[in-house]
Amino acid sequence: MNHIRQIRDRYFSVDVRTLALFRIFIGLLAFSDIFRRYGMVDIFYSTKGLRIHTSNVTEYSTRYFS
Repeated sequence: MNHIRQIRDRYFSVDVRTLALFRIFIGLLAFSDIFRRYGMVDIFYSTKGLRIHTSNVTEYSTRYFS
C-alpha cells in the first residue's frame, strides 16, 4: 500500500505555487484578449454591427441560426 501511495504522490501531485502562477498567467492572457477586442465590441455585440441574417432572406436562402 505504501508503494502505491509513493507512486501516486510522485506522478499526481502538483505544486500549489506552480498552479498559482499558471492561474495568474491565464488571467493576464484573458484580460489582454479582452483589451485587444474592446475597440470592436460594438460591432460584434450590438445591433449596429454585422447582421447577416437580415440581408436578403428569401424562402430559398440559407437560414442562419443565432
